[in-house]
Amino acid sequence: MTYEQLKEYLFIPFSSQNLSEVLESELAKENMESLSNEEIASIIGKCRSVSLRDRFFGKYKKFQNFKERINELQYYRNVVMHNKRITQQEYEKVGKPLKSINKFLA
Repeated sequence: MTYEQLKEYLFIPFSSQNLSEVLESELAKENMESLSNEEIASIIGKCRSVSLRDRFFGKYKKFQNFKERINELQYYRNVVMHNKRITQQEYEKVGKPLKSINKFLA
């Protein structure tokens, strides 16, 4: 998996439920009369597109700006992954945010 694929996997919203299938099965005409408004809202909510980051980490405050923090490191990640050198100053500049992200993931 590439770095870009990982970002897409974590941050691009998707729905795990097919709305058409849900309409035909769970929200079929014959079921609607027996469902409460809350149940209908819950069923519809399952069809909403949500990113994996939001689905699993959205409720945790420390992950609110996770995408921005990862994006800050992308330039340096690309430099290192393509076997280019970084200066001591660049190394020190990226060290603090990298340690911060590692703490999130630990």
